[in-house]
Amino acid sequence: MSNSQKKEKKNEAPRRYLLCRRVQKWIYDAIDGNLDGSNYRIFLYHIAKCSYCRNKLKKEYSYLRFIRKALRARFIALTADTQKIAKSLWAKLSRQV
Repeated sequence: MSNSQKKEKKNEAPRRYLLCRRVQKWIYDAIDGNLDGSNYRIFLYHIAKCSYCRNKLKKEYSYLRFIRKALRARFIALTADTQKIAKSLWAKLSRQV
């Protein structure tokens, strides 16, 4: 490896680190569909090339799916509780009228 190749490789690491940091900040925007065209293309290209960021995306996406599933289950439980309360209130009100 020549000196110029070594120097280029050495300079590549800080740039790659900065790109990784930027891409990791975009993960939630990308998942939610809020990343604009050029940034989305940069994001996809980087995710395809960088295993660290790709794994980070997978972890964050799995975490969001877990949270959404838990919230959905909690919402269903709350909806069922609300229906019970509404029926109880309706029964009390209908007896009073």
